[in-house]
Amino acid sequence: MNIIKLAKNKFLFCILAILGSASAGATMMTLIALSTSLYAVDQAGRISSVVYILYYLGVATIGFCGGWVLRNAATAKIGLIVSFTCALLVFFLGSLPQITPKIGLLASFIISLLNGLDHPNAMRFLNIVVEDKDKVSFFSIKECSVQIFTLTMPVFAALTIKKWGINTCFLLSGLSHLLGCIPWILLIFKRISLHLDKQVIQGSYFLGFKYIFSDKALRLLTLNRILNNFSYGAWLITLPLVLASLVDKNSSVFGQEQGFAMSVTSLGVILASFIGVYLDKKFIIMNFLVWGASIFSFCSVLILFFSMHGFFLLYISAFLLGLGTYCFRISGITLGQLFTPKEILGEAIIGGDTITRGATFISSLFVAGLFRIMKHLEIPEFFCYFSITLFSGLSLTSPFLIQGLVNEYTCLKSNSEIKKV
Repeated sequence: MNIIKLAKNKFLFCILAILGSASAGATMMTLIALSTSLYAVDQAGRISSVVYILYYLGVATIGFCGGWVLRNAATAKIGLIVSFTCALLVFFLGSLPQITPKIGLLASFIISLLNGLDHPNAMRFLNIVVEDKDKVSFFSIKECSVQIFTLTMPVFAALTIKKWGINTCFLLSGLSHLLGCIPWILLIFKRISLHLDKQVIQGSYFLGFKYIFSDKALRLLTLNRILNNFSYGAWLITLPLVLASLVDKNSSVFGQEQGFAMSVTSLGVILASFIGVYLDKKFIIMNFLVWGASIFSFCSVLILFFSMHGFFLLYISAFLLGLGTYCFRISGITLGQLFTPKEILGEAIIGGDTITRGATFISSLFVAGLFRIMKHLEIPEFFCYFSITLFSGLSLTSPFLIQGLVNEYTCLKSNSEIKKV
């Protein structure tokens, strides 16, 4: 089946993109439900924060073997197996009267492994089947779908946990994963993916890693991402600990406020997207994006530190994190593609994600360990959060690393705009 014939399946590809976004939202629902369930075991919130630490570890781990899987298995079969396995695992969690820490943390790691494989698998497939002239509009729809689901599904999870309980949240999350199986089944039925895998560029999976370490621009961009993630990772790991001090051992409120905070973060990304598109038409905003990624994320951790006094500050913190997330994604995607050869872009993305998530896992362990040690020594909570905030302040150094790359981008953009005039 050739690309011309594939163009007739645009509607099916849109369904795949949308349901794939729903599956990503379902993963967030599952993590919130897991974190809330484990809060009943440890009401200090420590085990709940480990759920997110293991999520980083799983996504980083799959990077070392995911390339082999993607190269040796049909795209649609991978997508179907991943979605169906997630659904079965989530249904199993929902059937348990009480989730033990061992089962909950193992489930978190497995789900992160599967999620880390699902995204590059879907993006590889969609990049091949969608025609170049349709890619901007198509991926705009996909990104919009992602943000809608990441905005609504955490709220849905929070309300479900509060009204019907954690097990119902797991049930609905599992059903969402099952919906993600539908487009992959249709693709297998149409025998589409069996002919596309041959078009994937062959080569050493570690090519991306080798190029990152050999190219100065990519080394600086990767280090920039790692330093920025000191703030983003610290915020996510500290959130359950802060909530534990706010909710007074109420599991339903713990899950509810966790879901609301995640949704406010997505709201920040969506609003920043509209503002960014408007400003980009009038100015070259790359310098603002690079600095915004660091400053907004650091401020979000700083305000989260004061959120022990009320939920209002927690929502402000989450919103600022959303603004920073937008700046972080757009600056990283734009500069990364500019300084990476197109023929190895996929390998470089996977390699960069693996290195970044691995470093974020280690920094998250440091944050959680620091908090636990200080609590064990009976050091006041104020100093615990203050130390975490200082640690996240390292992200403020990241813009200086890539200022030369930003200047080069600005010159290229300015020259292209002059030629248009």
